[in-house]
Amino acid sequence: MGKPDVIWWNGKIVPWAEATLHVTSETSLRGLNVFEGLRAYWRPAENCYAMVGLNAHLDRLTNSTRLLSIPAGDVKTSILGGLRELLNVLPEPSDLYLRPTIYVEAGGYEINPTAIAVGSFISWRRAPHNAQRTLRCSVSIWAHISPRALPSEAKIGASYTAFRLARLEVVSKGMDEAILLNEQGDVTETPGGSVFILKDGRFITPPLVTGILPSITRRIVIEALCPVIGVACEERAIRQQDLFTADGAMIVSTLDEISRVVSIDAHTFRRTLEQEDAIARVAAAFRALCLGKSEPAAEWVRLFHLNDVPK
Repeated sequence: MGKPDVIWWNGKIVPWAEATLHVTSETSLRGLNVFEGLRAYWRPAENCYAMVGLNAHLDRLTNSTRLLSIPAGDVKTSILGGLRELLNVLPEPSDLYLRPTIYVEAGGYEINPTAIAVGSFISWRRAPHNAQRTLRCSVSIWAHISPRALPSEAKIGASYTAFRLARLEVVSKGMDEAILLNEQGDVTETPGGSVFILKDGRFITPPLVTGILPSITRRIVIEALCPVIGVACEERAIRQQDLFTADGAMIVSTLDEISRVVSIDAHTFRRTLEQEDAIARVAAAFRALCLGKSEPAAEWVRLFHLNDVPK
């Protein structure tokens, strides 16, 4: 797949090749940027894009700039305007993955906001809905970054260098995804998603205090989808051995949606109707939300009608 033709870059639509930064910029040298991943689901009958969890994503992006002391101004207004411009110029509407990013170009060690050069962009690519993926996972030898080192509430570009090492490790072992433990040995998350295990008919997921990113999809599963399908969900610490005694597991994220875990290292989950049904129902409820067929969770969806303002 070739590069897209255009990108939203510092307040305007420009050709993709014109969105460049100097190699000595702070974002190039130190990964000093924060970002979000958004999905836009195309609804042809309504001539609009549906964006799930958009307000929560933009709130988290704003919080990320504050936690990293990046003087980015009114992030929400700027990115909303950029999304509207970008979605209206893209040819052949389809499901998309968009990545709004706030970066520091210069002044990374400055305190005075006027001495810091900040920019922003929204990149995109086509990303059709995943038929439910199955993942083979492995517990990584690499520990999750401590929230005492980098704020876990922020989605920081530099953090993904550490996540990259974990993913490369497990891929070299023939697996699909890594599960990271923190320094206390508690399960945290994968490099790209939140971990849920199924035990005794209920889902269990690590609490935020373990140092995980406050995932928007995780929050939707807990607050909107589990009540809809009638399955309880508990936030509590998960130890590595809990992964191997669980009845099933899933990884959830904006990009990967709801993915079923079929194995963790040498442990293969026993395939029971109960665990398969629970995970399948979460995936179906999430898909219904994206398609506009789930009224109880409709407050999580924001529509972007083409040639109109978001509603």
